[in-house]
Amino acid sequence: MTFLRHYLYKYKFTVILGCIIILLSLLPGSSLPGIPIAAWPGFDKLVHFSMYTVLSFTIFFEMRCERKCVLKFILTCMLILAFSSLLELFQKFINALERSAEILDFLANLFGILTGFFLYLIYRHIKS
Repeated sequence: MTFLRHYLYKYKFTVILGCIIILLSLLPGSSLPGIPIAAWPGFDKLVHFSMYTVLSFTIFFEMRCERKCVLKFILTCMLILAFSSLLELFQKFINALERSAEILDFLANLFGILTGFFLYLIYRHIKS
């Protein structure tokens, strides 16, 4: 139990953001608010990109990894991408969600993950 508590504390913001992303991704489409800007073509891709940029940056920030963590960085990116892919698949196969999976959503998630990673590298370079 101490092991789990340690990681939940260390990655508390990542866990919170992950839960928010799960909630937003799995809400039925009819329950999402009708925001006028959301009607803009591509707005949902911007939301996907932004969510995964913030999640990626946050997890790398909470890892506080030094330069020798290349494998850890790659595995973490792959883990976030797997998380993103599972959510897209849930949207596709659970009809009650009134949502759909799109390859462009997946690509927006991927570019968000990579952007968060590079923003973290820039942050770490500026900090040192």
